[in-house]
Amino acid sequence: DTLVEQIQARPGDDRAVILIGYRDEMERMFTAVNPGLARRFPLENAFNFTDYDDNSLIRILKSTAQAHGFQVPAGVAVKAMEALRKARARPNFGNAGAVMAMLTTAEQRFMTRCAAPGSGKVLAVEDFFSAHELDEMTQRDTGDLTVMRRLFADVSGCEDIKTLLTEYSQTITFAKSRGQDYRSHIDYNFLFVGAPGTGKTTVARKMGAMLCNLGVIPYAEVVEKSASDLTTGYAGQTGKSTRAVFKEALGKVLFIDEAYQLNPQRGGPYMTEAVDEIVKCLTDDEFKGKLVVVLAGYEDDIDGMLAVNAGLRSRFPKKIRFSDFTPAQTRNVLLTKLDPAVRSMLSKDAGTALAPLCAELCAATDFSNGRDVDTWAREIFRVAATKPANTLLSGADLRQALHNFIRGRTPRAQATRAAPVPAQPQATQTAAAPAVRAAVSTAAAAAARAAPPPPAQAPAALPDSTAELEENLFAEFSPRQLADLQSALDELNINTEAGIQRLLTEGPDSALRNALISLLGIRRGLSPDAARQFLESWLQAQRELQQVMCELKQAQRVPIWRCGVCGRADQPYIACYVAPYIVGFKTI
Repeated sequence: DTLVEQIQARPGDDRAVILIGYRDEMERMFTAVNPGLARRFPLENAFNFTDYDDNSLIRILKSTAQAHGFQVPAGVAVKAMEALRKARARPNFGNAGAVMAMLTTAEQRFMTRCAAPGSGKVLAVEDFFSAHELDEMTQRDTGDLTVMRRLFADVSGCEDIKTLLTEYSQTITFAKSRGQDYRSHIDYNFLFVGAPGTGKTTVARKMGAMLCNLGVIPYAEVVEKSASDLTTGYAGQTGKSTRAVFKEALGKVLFIDEAYQLNPQRGGPYMTEAVDEIVKCLTDDEFKGKLVVVLAGYEDDIDGMLAVNAGLRSRFPKKIRFSDFTPAQTRNVLLTKLDPAVRSMLSKDAGTALAPLCAELCAATDFSNGRDVDTWAREIFRVAATKPANTLLSGADLRQALHNFIRGRTPRAQATRAAPVPAQPQATQTAAAPAVRAAVSTAAAAAARAAPPPPAQAPAALPDSTAELEENLFAEFSPRQLADLQSALDELNINTEAGIQRLLTEGPDSALRNALISLLGIRRGLSPDAARQFLESWLQAQRELQQVMCELKQAQRVPIWRCGVCGRADQPYIACYVAPYIVGFKTI
């Protein structure tokens, strides 16, 4: 307020006032103080001081060292730039200040290394780096292809990503040989599509190490997030949360798993804000070319998510497909995963049995690729632990270990899907809508039982425990109660799968539950205790619903869901979690 009062720009004022700071922080400051200050210091007229480029930093390093009586050979200065690039990837890079700090440390190491330096004060590479950093540099200098072979030695397949990284290495070398900036010739954004367990996360980590070796990013670290990590559940906060994740991943690989949840139809309305912010971050100078972004998930789901925003699709031109393991790949991965002591116990009979057993695993329903192989390796270890000393593992032992965890699964070639059941007219919400149904509509279930299945497509039998599917899990609640609950869930942005999981896992006195109880009390005119009891009853129905979903998954049936309050969706996923019920089954 004093600044606003004293700075009036009157004729005859004998002072100039300069405000200095980071742009983002200055913008936030102007929104939180006296509006008159922003009028006196319009940001549109600000002088923007950009970060120094590599050549400028090297000149600053050499000239400052010379002023201190030291020399920095050209080759040493180029190596020192590697450390400065890492520092520049962090927020609030110090530019010349960072050079001064580095040079001070280098001079101290030189004085320690050379007790009697004399007149030849020439700084060496070891003066700029610690012993650990020097070891890492030595490993990186062994050659790009050598590094890639070492990184992917334990990975089966992945030829697409190996080819891509080889092309990057050649492109970077070609650009550097002509004095060009290679960053404009390579892509930083990728789509990893495939089923669970196909190695998407593992390859992302190895890709980060390789891109760090190539100098594309300064850090090999992978920041792993899910789509739900980008949103806070409050209006206007998702953009800030998304940008904060990007800042955390500067100079690294940002790996967003289950990225299809960015589709607002899957992850909730605030995902639109997250997608818009991602597009903005990918084009902002603050992030462009300074981190690698990977979106991962099932291909069809990822394609559906990209259709939400054309700008997002155009910024992810590289799609890497991860195929299901073949029996041969499954065998190779299993042998890699087995404990060396257990591997030495395999008999000739066990080696012969591996091929058909791997084929059996690959043909099983819900085959999870690498995850199933990990489980099989653990089961083999347990079987080996029960064997007498100096006893080899037989083919029957491997079969027992396999069947320990795939028992009950049917081969994918034989697994059948339920024929689609037409949606019933009463599922549409009208003024005289029937009571809400939370699971399979009775009429639809009766139609499914009455219709004789085709001989080649007999519906898979559901477990006995799924008889409750014909019950109404939410029958104790009136449509009006559920409508008020839906309004409260939407207001808190938790009418999503992630939101329901938060409610189920957080404690009874969590801030989220208390906020929901408060809204229910206002809308329903309930006391806090009554609202809490109502919420707990509804959450118990949600727990039962999750059990039903697990049983359907085990039975290999894909239900078509509809909201019993608003009639939302008719999709093979739940779009509204207030009171969902099934209107049919999807044919696969």
